[in-house]
Amino acid sequence: MTSTAPSTKRAYRFLDFCKAYQVGKDRAFADIRSGALIARKVWKNTIILVDDAEAYISSLPRLELPPNPETEDKARLPRKHTNE
Repeated sequence: MTSTAPSTKRAYRFLDFCKAYQVGKDRAFADIRSGALIARKVWKNTIILVDDAEAYISSLPRLELPPNPETEDKARLPRKHTNE
C-alpha cells in the first residue's frame, strides 16, 4: 500500500522546531504567548508549521554591527603566510 502523505516536512513538533532553528524553549513559548510565533495543538502535541517557522525566523531583527576602525584597517593589509 502506498502512502498519500507528502514526502516533505510540513510541520515541526515543538522541541524539533527549537532544535532545528536553535531557539530556546523559554524564548519560543514567550513568542507564542506574544503572538510572534504561531503554534497549533494536535491533541497534546504543540506543532509549528514550516511556513510559520520560516516567517518567525525572517521576522527576527537583523544583526547590524557598527564598523570597527581597528578591524577595517587590518582587513585592508595583506596577510602574512606563516607556513613557510
